[in-house]
Formats: sequence, structure tokens, C-alpha cells
Amino acid sequence: MAACTTSPLGSWESSFGKHHTLSGKVYDVAAREFVTTEALTTRLQAADYILLGESHDNPDHHRLQDWALQRVVDSGRKPALVLEMLDPSDAPSVKTYLDAGPTDASGFGRAVNWEKKGWPDYRMYMPIMRTAITRKLPVVAGNITQDELNDLRLFSIGAIGAEVLSKLGIDSPLPVSVRVSMEEYIIRAHCGYAPSHYLSTMVMVQRARDTRMARSMLEHDSAVLIAGGEHTRSDRGAAELLVAEGGDRDVLTLAFVEIDEGANKAGDYVGRFGAERLPFDFVWFTPRSTDGDPCEVYKDQLKEKLREKRRQHPPVTPDGRPLPPAVGLSFTPTG
Repeated sequence: MAACTTSPLGSWESSFGKHHTLSGKVYDVAAREFVTTEALTTRLQAADYILLGESHDNPDHHRLQDWALQRVVDSGRKPALVLEMLDPSDAPSVKTYLDAGPTDASGFGRAVNWEKKGWPDYRMYMPIMRTAITRKLPVVAGNITQDELNDLRLFSIGAIGAEVLSKLGIDSPLPVSVRVSMEEYIIRAHCGYAPSHYLSTMVMVQRARDTRMARSMLEHDSAVLIAGGEHTRSDRGAAELLVAEGGDRDVLTLAFVEIDEGANKAGDYVGRFGAERLPFDFVWFTPRSTDGDPCEVYKDQLKEKLREKRRQHPPVTPDGRPLPPAVGLSFTPTG
């Protein structure tokens, strides 16, 4: 079957790897073959719940997410758009903005204080929001709140009880292999800066986010999730919950994956995810937004981000006592 070898967007914005043999190709993991965008469109239009995994700082990933969202809407459906970048505290601002009947998405970022949330430039996400607004799609928060994050930190030092885990839907134990895999991902995602004694808390945070995303989607008959690639895996997390709790609903995971030089086969990317095979239904390979080792490129920014988060949100116990430094670190996983 002929496969897509260029971007359906006409050109790539990302600079590195435009001419790589995989750039623009869509891989069907189960079939072990590359497929056309027409074949992918058929699957997108048949699925009830679609998880679109991104690298947050790659503009082409957001443009392709918008392309996928438009294909779904063109089938006559109005799926809810669930965003990792928003949490329930943003819901009033989202409602106020949408109720005003905007004709474009230019003001949405300001309305939800996007620039203060630590995500990449809102302009990269604006095509997605433009489709949501012009096609009148529900826009739904998919993340946990800062208060819920603080509760998980407090639980990790025994300051509050296990009811917080039940409330967030993460009170069941993880299989050891899954927990270890998640810890390894967190270490990689934070370039080795994640304190080893804080990993269990970070796993809880990741699980809580996955659960919130899945349950936000399940509140609607059809939904599209915009989130980091790790949240959109088909072998655990949000997708696993959707399959378990969604009855006979069709769940599809599509990840946009940046290519590596010298990695010219789809199977060459399996190791990146710590799995036996690519943990998605489809993978769409794209150029990279940056060259070189991202941990070196962003090393100083990452360290400063962690310090700044601690300055902005000094952690305390319920009675006002300072928490140990490691407990106070607030991490936003990159995936």
C-alpha cells in the first residue's frame, strides 16, 4: 500500500529531519505496515475516543492534531476537545470565553492565562482551538488541579490519608512492571533530575492525570484528547481506562513521533518507549523541532524551571510547616 511521505499540511515547520526516510509516514502498529492518510482518516472517523499524543514543543504535531480533529468533525460528529493543558479550575474562564461567541481563537490563551501555565507558546495550539471554536466543540479540562497535586505531595509524606487516592481514582496498586516502566519514563523525561526518592509521588501524579483525562473523555459520547505522548499510550494510562470503562466504545491512539537520524525503521523507535512494540495504534513520524540532545539544549532552563516552581509555590504541611525540599518539587512531565 502506498504511504504518505510528505506532510498533508504542505510543508513542515520543524527544521530537522525534513528529508528523513520516515518523515511524514503513518505506521499502523498492528498491521506492521505504513498506510495512507486516507486509511488513517477512515479509522479516525470510526473511533469514539481518540488520543493524539504530541511532543509539546513541536509545532507540526499541533498542526497534525488539528488535521486529525478536522477529519473527525468532517464526518458529522462534534467530539469534546479534552486538553491536558487545562484543569477544572479553568472551566469558568473557558465557559465565559465560549459563551461570548468568539469568531476566532486568538483570545483564548489570554482568557485561561495560558502563558502562566508553563506550556509552550499558545500560538502553536491556536489551530486546534480555532477548529474547536468555529465548529462549536465542547472544550474540556483534562488535567488535575494544583490543589490535587498538593494533596498527592502531602499523601507522599503521610500528612493526609489514602482517601486522596480514592478521590483521584488511583487507589488500586500498579503491576510492578508498569510502575518500573513509568519510573524509567519519568527519569528520562526529566533528564535525570527527578529525585529517586520522589519517583513514587511522580508516578501517582502521572496516574492521576491519566485518570482525569480518561474520565473527562468518558463524560462525552465522543472525544479527542490533546496530550503528551506518554499519556496517549495504548498499553496503559488513559487509553487503558477508556477501554475498561467505556463499554464497547472504539478507542484509537495516534502518536506524533519525532525522527532520529540513523533510525530508519519503525521498529527502531520501540526502545524509546520501554515497550515490546510501539505502544500506539498508529504512529505518524515527523521532523524534530530541535537538533542535538534536548537534555543539553534545555538543561539550564529545566533546572531554573524547577527552582522557580519551588519559589512560586513553597510547600507546607496543613499546619504551615515547610516540607522537605524534594517533596516540594513540582514537575510537569514532558510526555
